[in-house]
Amino acid sequence: MSQGAKSLNAGTNLTGSTITAAVQWNGGRTALVINATQYGGGVFLQLTGPSGAGINMNASTYAADQSTSYDLPAGSYKLVSNVGSSLAVYASLVTIPYDY
Repeated sequence: MSQGAKSLNAGTNLTGSTITAAVQWNGGRTALVINATQYGGGVFLQLTGPSGAGINMNASTYAADQSTSYDLPAGSYKLVSNVGSSLAVYASLVTIPYDY
């Protein structure tokens, strides 16, 4: 089921240990599109696991403007910063259709 795009935040400053509001995602082939005016720490896409704990979906931190593709399970997703300061961070989950 295609759901288009959902914003994970709107220009949020991620400083120290910060978590954005979660969004529900139907899963499937997905691109995370992220950009910021400054990357200063660890920024991760995180899925809320069955126990309620966060599961990082990227092995390394986002440190530059980029688009990264994933096959994501359905669930609740958020951006998490674990250190430093990343400023004016914009990120969206975007559906990539399988049938193109």
